[in-house]
Amino acid sequence: MEVQFFSRKKNPAFFSIEELFGVIQQNLIPCPAFQNHIMPYESTGIKKRWLNGLFAKKHAGEINHITGDIHYLALFLPRRNTILTIHDCGELDKQKGIKKFILWLFWFYLPVKRLRYITVISEATRTHLLQYVKTNPNKISVIPNCLIGNYSISCRPFNTNKPAILHVGITPNKNIERVAAALEGISCTLTIIGKPSTAQIGVLNHYKIEFRYKSALSRQEVIAEYAACDMLVFASLLEGFGLPIIEAQASGRPVVTSNILPMSSTAGKGASLVNPYSVPDIRQGILKVIQDKAYRQHIVDAGLENCKRFDPGRIAEQYRELYKKIMTDNNSSG
Repeated sequence: MEVQFFSRKKNPAFFSIEELFGVIQQNLIPCPAFQNHIMPYESTGIKKRWLNGLFAKKHAGEINHITGDIHYLALFLPRRNTILTIHDCGELDKQKGIKKFILWLFWFYLPVKRLRYITVISEATRTHLLQYVKTNPNKISVIPNCLIGNYSISCRPFNTNKPAILHVGITPNKNIERVAAALEGISCTLTIIGKPSTAQIGVLNHYKIEFRYKSALSRQEVIAEYAACDMLVFASLLEGFGLPIIEAQASGRPVVTSNILPMSSTAGKGASLVNPYSVPDIRQGILKVIQDKAYRQHIVDAGLENCKRFDPGRIAEQYRELYKKIMTDNNSSG
């Protein structure tokens, strides 16, 4: 059995999918064998996408796995032995008019309808996808993301007087404006991964938040930020999975996150769950972690147990079982 992985053309600004499947592939070794095929062209314009499709068709094999983003390759690869991994449908929510229709048709509707095997990274993504594409739910498997990087418990006393709070991301769904409002008057320092917009900086200054931001960090630098913080606040409005939750849990840090899917499912019992649309609720969740030592330790312990679900070896095994199923299905059908 050999798996052909198809990935988008490398872009230094976008690399999370490549990191994820790089870790998964390392945990697949020695079986199954695999080859990586990186698209020769950026996914822009009809001609480049068509050429990417022909490239994929040329390199099709026993099992083909489209790792994400370049969903349209499904139109060029065999239906019976190709997997498409869909990470989220958030871009569809953002688009309008003809752009939305084209994205829906070539990235979601036709690929999902054509292929026999689809994977998504959370139950929330599966539900979201089924809202856009009416298809047999049984062909959509949920295989979550895994931890990327060597996260380990970094022991340090929690600073109850002035905790260091970590916030990952600055896109609108990351909800930084409500988090800033929730932190008003709480003695803390806020570290933001990503460069806030001028408007976001204005909001942070309005609420007198002591903050700093860091962007373009390496994986090791991100790991160091978890080690340096006292807690993670991740009150996101929309995610495909919510990887920062398990990164913080694996680092032994208490987490405040959203009580909606997929964040609540990813966090398990290892987080303070809050309504991300309610500033008072976010504030209450943060204060409970700061002020209640027993509760704080409880969610840290639960988080350390929870993140074991996302061990790279476990996630790789789920993909391995799917590859075996495809081989069995195809052999039995002749």
